Amino acid sequence: MRLAWLGVLFIFALGLGFLGAAWLSGRFPREERFPQQGPPPLAEPARVSPTPSVVVSGDGKDAVSPAVPVPTLQAQTDGSLTSEPEDSRYAPVVEDMPDGVLVVPDKKPMVGIVVDDFGYNGAMAREFAELEIPLTWSIIPGAGGTEKARKIADEKDIPYMIHLPMQAVTDVKGSRLYKESWIVEGMTPEEIRSAVLRSLEELPDAVALNNHRGSLSTSSEELMGPLMDTLREKGIPFVDSRTIGNSVAFATARARGLPALYNSIFLDHEVDDKFMRKQMSRAVSIAERRGWVVVICHIRPHTLTYLKSLALEKFDTVEFVTIPKLFGAVKPRGKAGAVE
Repeated sequence: MRLAWLGVLFIFALGLGFLGAAWLSGRFPREERFPQQGPPPLAEPARVSPTPSVVVSGDGKDAVSPAVPVPTLQAQTDGSLTSEPEDSRYAPVVEDMPDGVLVVPDKKPMVGIVVDDFGYNGAMAREFAELEIPLTWSIIPGAGGTEKARKIADEKDIPYMIHLPMQAVTDVKGSRLYKESWIVEGMTPEEIRSAVLRSLEELPDAVALNNHRGSLSTSSEELMGPLMDTLREKGIPFVDSRTIGNSVAFATARARGLPALYNSIFLDHEVDDKFMRKQMSRAVSIAERRGWVVVICHIRPHTLTYLKSLALEKFDTVEFVTIPKLFGAVKPRGKAGAVE
């Protein structure tokens, strides 16, 4: 009996030895023995669609150029991005529009600074409210901090606009950014009117409306027509952010008799004080020649720092004003050159 048990143990030991040898020799794949260490294989690089040409800063004339990328914007506390990628990457210089020029007769040249994207970061809104330089805020309706930004603006007597989200050329139907847009391709005039009225319910004391993103929407007369009709009905002027070179928003507003302005410089699409000073210098030059200019920047830490320093500088040739004051000063000049 003892010999029989010894035989069984001997055979069992041989089996274990065979299995161990097979394991060591690689008969069982290594992936089955150990989980893979280190990073997974690199994914195939994403294909980037060509970016539309837009108006960019250059020699002081209307020009169309490929996009210039900047670092991706960081999400705010609610996870939302504060700007459309293509919008924040361009620095448009729009000297004169083809259907006539707006002028400021017999007044000191004016620079109107708009700060976009309020409605996400309440703490930073408080800091911007303490700046000692005329600013006009643009508040996004429907954001988590929309009401808070509006209340701060009201407390500090800061004029604010509606920063209405619109579809960009890069927005695919059904995507998050598409769903966040209030004006998108295919909307009926009634739907557009309803969207504008809803934004006015949230921001009832808005002094004007400008587009947030919207490179696709603002290039569509079919979308811009009903929007301008509703704004004219409610007595709300329009400021074209000019996020794309072929925007028809300003021209559509003027054709319908709606007071309108347009952006000429994006101030802060590069996180660099020297760059922002250069952009402001360009803006001042445009104002000195034309009589006025609208500059757009964003509620960002580096912009806050720059505007603090700007408030301490002296500009003898121009006056910094709010958008309502600028609307009160500009006059349209027809093609014949006479002020209308």
